[in-house]
Amino acid sequence: ANLINCMPVGGVDEGSRNASFEVATFAGGATSGRADHLWPVPVSGNADTFRAFVGRAPSSGDTWTVTLRKNDANTALSCTISGASQTTCTDTGAVSFAAGDRMGVAFVESGTAAHTLGAGWSACFVPD
Repeated sequence: ANLINCMPVGGVDEGSRNASFEVATFAGGATSGRADHLWPVPVSGNADTFRAFVGRAPSSGDTWTVTLRKNDANTALSCTISGASQTTCTDTGAVSFAAGDRMGVAFVESGTAAHTLGAGWSACFVPD
């Protein structure tokens, strides 16, 4: 039995990136332009409790907007890491996935945010 009622999902990119990049589920490295590298969800369900982090704060006036993607398109789950001291963000909405839908995340820089020094994300996937 699943005592926490969800399957933890997420991914990391250990590189130090700027501009925009995507991160797969359960794997390291960017997946930009490679939808075939995104995780196909095995059963229908909902993703919620979305969190993201970067290893270095973006800097004053700059941001990283992190968005959960479904089938290579943005969803409503999104949060923003901003300023000279913030390195994490959270969104508590939910996105429905059907079996076979592909899941990943996009990090999008605004301004001239500092290199990430590593980045990652997590969510809770609750099967139907």
